[in-house]
Amino acid sequence: MFDGHQSAFRNLKLRPKKPTCAVCSETPTLTRLIDYEQFCQMKATDKDTALTVLEPCERISVREYHDGWLAARRDHLLVDVRGANQFEMCQLPGAPVNVPIEDILSNRRTEEILARVQQAALPVYVVCRRGNDSQLAVRHLAPMFRDRNLPAPRDLIGGLHAWTKTIDPDFPIY
Repeated sequence: MFDGHQSAFRNLKLRPKKPTCAVCSETPTLTRLIDYEQFCQMKATDKDTALTVLEPCERISVREYHDGWLAARRDHLLVDVRGANQFEMCQLPGAPVNVPIEDILSNRRTEEILARVQQAALPVYVVCRRGNDSQLAVRHLAPMFRDRNLPAPRDLIGGLHAWTKTIDPDFPIY
């Protein structure tokens, strides 16, 4: 992969073809062009636009998360709010739970998150690709957590892009 802005090359390791893939299997079901944004469930942009929806106390850097929670093996719940297609491509270590942002904003799976948190009294961290949808998810979930006297969820600043830049340069970025 070539980054013309930074004039840098990166090698990506591709996973093997999936026998059930709709595009590259021996019997593909997708044989014509499709809408990229609809299929990937994300906008077709490569710009790192940064929202600032949350207060600093509602956020945590990927370094703080890695060192204080993941590397320390402290119990917590990591909720990845990317779409299922993106979650399948790559995910952070530590067995994150995938609850797409649409499901959170429509309250389809918020009870699932709350039940898990209440049962084990776990702190919750929310991640997405660039740190924007995770902020929206935290903003939506925070009042529900407050109503149940649970610690507020926190957003991972910069999402997976920040993880690649700060923690693991081999982590796939897309």
